[in-house]
Amino acid sequence: SGSIGTGGVMTEDASKAGQTGGVCVVSALHLPTGGKWQLRQAKVMAVWPQPWSSMSYQASSVSVTLGEQLPILKLPVGSPGTLKPSDFFVACDTTPSLKWSFDSLLSTGLLEGYSVLEVAEDGGISISIARQMAAIFDTMASSGATRKKVTLNCGVWGMFPDHSLTPI
Repeated sequence: SGSIGTGGVMTEDASKAGQTGGVCVVSALHLPTGGKWQLRQAKVMAVWPQPWSSMSYQASSVSVTLGEQLPILKLPVGSPGTLKPSDFFVACDTTPSLKWSFDSLLSTGLLEGYSVLEVAEDGGISISIARQMAAIFDTMASSGATRKKVTLNCGVWGMFPDHSLTPI
């Protein structure tokens, strides 16, 4: 016989903490060769994840100058008991067209090989433009007193530890 209850999962794996689920105990009798019956038990954690349905940052656009670092763009916390993304991916289109890449191992966005942003484990984004990126602007054509600029139009996706869950 068993009982049914509700509660949050308590585990050392912080990505599943607070999720709806529980621990099931499975019992069986085992008869080893030439021995006596022995009770064997195994514990199984069953989780019903409730992932975040969306995510958005408070700022929809920012501007930064060479050599400047912006305050971290924080990702607001989702509803209590929901599963937050564990990994993040950033894709950007650039104007003018430049080489953009995102190193998902380092969680770093690169523009023409220069680091321009980093995504923390909590989804916060740090934007810092090195003075050495002036080399990119030096190759751009100028038209009078117009300031040279590069525009990045980026999207951020959050992935969950359970890859069967759709990224947001």
